[in-house]
Amino acid sequence: VGIAVTPIWFTLSRKIGNKAAVCIGMGLIICSYISTGLLVAGSTSFLELLGLKVLNTLGFVGFTALIPALVSEMVDYGCLKSQREDTAVYFSLYLLFMKIAASIGSALGLALIGWAGYDATASEQTAEATNALLMSMMWLPSGLTLAAIVLIFINPINAHRHGVIRRRLDSLASRASF
Repeated sequence: VGIAVTPIWFTLSRKIGNKAAVCIGMGLIICSYISTGLLVAGSTSFLELLGLKVLNTLGFVGFTALIPALVSEMVDYGCLKSQREDTAVYFSLYLLFMKIAASIGSALGLALIGWAGYDATASEQTAEATNALLMSMMWLPSGLTLAAIVLIFINPINAHRHGVIRRRLDSLASRASF
């Protein structure tokens, strides 16, 4: 599914812009988080789980494939402003923050369910453990992803502005080569 939809995400980003396409992907991720929280233990079918995994994959492929394009737009803006190309710095910071977010998110999620009394060996969980699982697997990730969508939308670089930035960089490069 991931390999099949990658070209579709590329086409969508060309039609509606990187920011909008990334936000659609993140919206699909939120839908997968919420769908995870709606699963009923013991009565969830294979097709429901498969549909959830496809939804999750669709969102994450869009997010993973298109976020670097947004970072590239920021690199171009930084290059225009500073007259230095710091591409490696931008992408290193991007990867660092992705790893930090995953590490802290996982640690906090495990701590939350541990504090609530989650027992991995139990056949049934307490109400507190179930609520903590829902909080760590559905509500917190959904809220944080929604906050990320807002931050992406308030980024002033859009397709038009990036085009202006690119033309200015190309103009500077052509003048420098003479």
